[in-house]
Amino acid sequence: MEEKAKGRVLLLFSGGIDSTACIQWYLDLGYSINPLFIKFGQLSEHLELKSARQICAFYQLDLIELKVQSRNSFSSGEILGRNLMFLATALFNIGENEVISLGIHSGTGYYDCSEAFVNSFNRIVSESTDGTARLEAPFVNWNKKQIWEYCQVKKIPIELTYSCEKGGQTMCGKCATCRDLIMLYGK
Repeated sequence: MEEKAKGRVLLLFSGGIDSTACIQWYLDLGYSINPLFIKFGQLSEHLELKSARQICAFYQLDLIELKVQSRNSFSSGEILGRNLMFLATALFNIGENEVISLGIHSGTGYYDCSEAFVNSFNRIVSESTDGTARLEAPFVNWNKKQIWEYCQVKKIPIELTYSCEKGGQTMCGKCATCRDLIMLYGK
């Protein structure tokens, strides 16, 4: 007999290490996971999506894919308002009594990767849903190395992830994400 899930989470899923770690986090907590990939014209869209699909196949999850239009074109680095757009899109697509989750971590210097940002947006989620939903960012106070170590301990398939802001077949070695990975892999 199949055990009933503790709850449901709409996970903003990029196919990278952080959001993949979130899958394992919520599986360990007994949640049913709805991974949401948002296409918004990012340079790395095709390779991120490929990874997201492979990871969802690995975990036997159904990937939800949405496209958001912007009049802007994006390069690597911080994309102002990106996580805010992700969260607003998730809020617009949330199910009843569903948690929205975001795989952000400390050490980036970006406001939309901070505990203050999570707390501010959580108030919006709560007020918009009459308290039936909330935002969680389980790694907001962890650094990249701590997430990496969590992935190692939990045997998370990081080889399926994709993380380079430039969107190339190989790591550029220059963007912030690649610099993090170089440090973690020790290359």
